[in-house]
Amino acid sequence: RVGVQLFVPSPAQVRVLEPGIAEPFQEPVRIARSLSEYSRVGRTEHRVHLRGQVTYPVRDKVLYLRDAGGSVRIETDQTNPVVQVGDLVDCAGFVAPSLFAPVITDAIFKIATHGAAVSAIPLSFAQAVSGKFDSELVSLRARLVEIDPISETQSGLLLESDQRIFRG
Repeated sequence: RVGVQLFVPSPAQVRVLEPGIAEPFQEPVRIARSLSEYSRVGRTEHRVHLRGQVTYPVRDKVLYLRDAGGSVRIETDQTNPVVQVGDLVDCAGFVAPSLFAPVITDAIFKIATHGAAVSAIPLSFAQAVSGKFDSELVSLRARLVEIDPISETQSGLLLESDQRIFRG
């Protein structure tokens, strides 16, 4: 992210060319797949409105949503209301690039409805490392090779799938 701070003698010297969106949840709902597509309509410097099912609740200022177009990582400072896996959530934030797919930053959200079942997408090892399922809730059949203590409260897993060993 880039931050800019302007110093001017008085607010009278600042002119707003185009105001931001006052009520972002009133904007049309976009789907995750459309976030990386060029559009002559709508501008990337404005917040976008998404609606999706929570596949990973807010932890470390991140949650994941899945809609008809795929899944997207949402970065937020908001902690209330508490969302659960399966909740249908409206989210508004700014589109930013990342390694495999765009992410939504500086997001705000509200719960539309609570809890429906969420299913993981079963993958092979090759599919999992392809990057095509970025931000998706997935499952991978693997054999536990070793439990590796990372800290007093966390452990890492050494797993094997399709004759490949990896950390989980």
